[in-house]
Amino acid sequence: MPWLRSVCTGLALVLCALAALAQTPQQTPLLYAAERDDQRVFVFGSIHLGVDGMYPLPATVLDAFDTADALALELVLDEIDAATMQRALATYARLPPGQSLAGVMPDALWWRTQAAADALGLSVAELATSRPWYVATQLVLLKLAQSGFRMEQGVDQHLASRARRLGKRVLALENLYEQMSAFASMDPQTEQSYLALTLDELPDMQPYAARLLGAWWRGDAAAINELGNEQIRIAGGEALYQRLMVARNRRMVTRIMTAATRYPTLFVTVGVAHLVGEGDLISMLKDAGYRMTPLP
Repeated sequence: MPWLRSVCTGLALVLCALAALAQTPQQTPLLYAAERDDQRVFVFGSIHLGVDGMYPLPATVLDAFDTADALALELVLDEIDAATMQRALATYARLPPGQSLAGVMPDALWWRTQAAADALGLSVAELATSRPWYVATQLVLLKLAQSGFRMEQGVDQHLASRARRLGKRVLALENLYEQMSAFASMDPQTEQSYLALTLDELPDMQPYAARLLGAWWRGDAAAINELGNEQIRIAGGEALYQRLMVARNRRMVTRIMTAATRYPTLFVTVGVAHLVGEGDLISMLKDAGYRMTPLP
């Protein structure tokens, strides 16, 4: 049963990664304090998918979080209703009427996509009218789910639940349309290349996720940049990197600055790749006049 062997291998990799985390004391995921005038903002790099055994977060992170008046996330997923999700999918993730996934790509790429979907238990009919970028995303999420990585276990969701228990306000720095539009802006050829590269890397997705988990926990900026940002450049080119990372960082900084005028202490949690590499959020906050201090 190949699928069962794949699941067992993935779980073993995750368990090894978690064991390594337990043996790396005095290392903390990337966390910064940003100060300007009477504003104090903590900026924490997250991973959006998580596994059992990741929590609790380090005391440095939780201590900073508990002092905050509000939590700001990229998206507040559990506040997105079904109608909004369907509108966003129809606008950005679906092909135009009359087009099909099989019809917008070469036969060889379509056959590979079918084989990958079948191996993950995904009905090809569910993907028939989806755009290639969205298909690639769904295949990755399903592959990672085999290893126990799930959105509901991610750092964002974990901190949102903690914030609500403590009576803190939870804010969104973006909306779903803004996030999806960054992917949907790819031209057809780039989308096909993005899907093809995803299919190439799908067999190695589980060890990749384990490496990323370790790099996140260690606060290893160089490894995070290589595993995150450089992979975006390889998959979608410089234009996708600018839209998916740099432009969004610029927009999020503007909204962080606005939120910081309303809440004396703000805790910001965004994907850790936003904190490293060219056009990173930390550099933009510094350019906006914030004193940036990495916390141990």
